Amino acid sequence: MNRDENLEQLANIIKDYRKGELEFTPDKQHDEKWLSQFLPETQDVILFEILHIFREWYFTNQYVDERIDRIPPYLQKKQCYSSMHSVFDSVSFLNLQNDGQSQHTIISRFANRVYEQYGISINTEIKDNIKHYIYVDDGLYTGSRARKDILDCISCLPQTSRLEVFYIMVCESAFRYTKQFLSDYAQKHNVNLSMHNWKTIWNDKTSSRNSDGSKESWNLHHDCLWPDPSLKANSEVVAFIEKFPSVSKSGEKYLFRKKQWASDAGPFTSVDNRNIVEKEFLLQGIKILSKVSENKGMYPLGYNLWPSFGLGSVCSFDMNISNTCPLVLWWGNNKEKGNALDSWYPLLPRRVNGSAEIKLPLDDVVYWGERNSMDQYNMCPDCGNFFGLEDDGGNGFCVNCAWKH
Repeated sequence: MNRDENLEQLANIIKDYRKGELEFTPDKQHDEKWLSQFLPETQDVILFEILHIFREWYFTNQYVDERIDRIPPYLQKKQCYSSMHSVFDSVSFLNLQNDGQSQHTIISRFANRVYEQYGISINTEIKDNIKHYIYVDDGLYTGSRARKDILDCISCLPQTSRLEVFYIMVCESAFRYTKQFLSDYAQKHNVNLSMHNWKTIWNDKTSSRNSDGSKESWNLHHDCLWPDPSLKANSEVVAFIEKFPSVSKSGEKYLFRKKQWASDAGPFTSVDNRNIVEKEFLLQGIKILSKVSENKGMYPLGYNLWPSFGLGSVCSFDMNISNTCPLVLWWGNNKEKGNALDSWYPLLPRRVNGSAEIKLPLDDVVYWGERNSMDQYNMCPDCGNFFGLEDDGGNGFCVNCAWKH
């Protein structure tokens, strides 16, 4: 397949990205303009691999709607509701995030479909006479927003309520910790919590040995960008690490792919292509960051809770793209505005909620309820300090200690 055909296919996948919001159509010419910013010898590989990845990890509105529409029949069967009308009378599909957020978009579309099919307006609020609640969202990446929003939600629910959480996709390591964290909190508040997802991004970077120490084991697949150790010798990478001492503190433990994953192609078609794309995305991301003021948590390969090159997720929705994805995918201006963002033309320009993206410290954080980001709700078992949302390392430790675990 030649370059033009690949560009056409990519344009077809992302054609409805933020439809009605953007001043342009993400067509073949748009894709070519984005692609032309990379080194010429890497462009065809980048195009081929992004097309390969987005075939699996780009979620259209239709894909999301079809999954959400499966929830009512699932509830009817699981809870033995007598009819679909009984489901909608007894269950509230929570719409608690601010306008412009993915949950609001998903629930609004779902409500319209339910009304068209059944002539019923769904419940979307917390009420004393309702004991069954559904919380849906597009993706869980670092888990910071999930822990904040769902924790607030649990605090507001009537005791003995049932709360079921559904995500289209989750990052496994954050989901595992978030699920345990919220389950413990729900149990204390006498709320029955269960969490579900359709797709899983495997991003655990840890390995463990058997109890007798005889054999090391690890997940052989890592779906996020994780640069090859050969980049330790790259002068631009070295300069980036030296400029941000907090990044170098994590050293070889997390910055570069470990030897156990040396043969893992991750979401790519081959290890060789993985190395080419990761190197170019990392170096271009470093250049982007050099043009803006330092921002807590923002790294070349996307936002992350602790010092790193970034979470490096490579997925998107028609609704928006996560800031945990590499900067080269979403950062910049598609139309010159006379500011620093003019230096890069993004493939999927990210919708920003409230202020300039490069100033946002958290992935799509929305505050509702009484809790805010400065509340200290947990104690780090390593250093003993209490921490809140802004200093949550995502694995039970504060951001200063999380990288060690």
